[in-house]
Amino acid sequence: KKIFPVVVTCVPVLGPVYHREQRREKSTVVAGLATHRASRHFRSFWYYFSEGFDDFANQIRETWPGMEIGRPEVVDALTGELSMFCLEDRMTRELYWVGFGFQVWCQLLTHLARARDSSIVVVDEPEAYLHPDVQRQLLAILRDAGPDVLLATHSTEIMSEADPTEIILVDKRKSSAERLRDVSGVQRALEAVG
Repeated sequence: KKIFPVVVTCVPVLGPVYHREQRREKSTVVAGLATHRASRHFRSFWYYFSEGFDDFANQIRETWPGMEIGRPEVVDALTGELSMFCLEDRMTRELYWVGFGFQVWCQLLTHLARARDSSIVVVDEPEAYLHPDVQRQLLAILRDAGPDVLLATHSTEIMSEADPTEIILVDKRKSSAERLRDVSGVQRALEAVG
């Protein structure tokens, strides 16, 4: 670590947020950031780490037309329940009642925002729940994120947006991966994923 001071951030497996999220302890939220529990603590993350929220909300506005998201707020002081309200075309709903794709998109942008000072960010199959148009948009966001990105995907949408030299084809039947060089290599990769 002294010789190679690399900071790696892993985006965990993303899924829908909990319907009712109780505010968690800050230490619990931090401990779960790179785990499958991260989606359970999404509102709590922004409750404790609100300094980057305005940039996050602006990115939502820019990447998901017609949608805005508000800061988390305590809606039940007794239980500590948190809500985040979204405004979509003049209709306000709690985040849970917005589609799973939007929930996952919010989480993905959150993890990318927290990884800005990292050397490498690892993203594993972010395409789950995401509309093909959003998948295509993701690659541009990852390119501008700051750190180097290692993205594992089976998404033909993401692969078709990538430059051939950005793709490495991994076949578990072979002893090494293959860096693609041209469109014919991309075609082989697309055929391999189906």
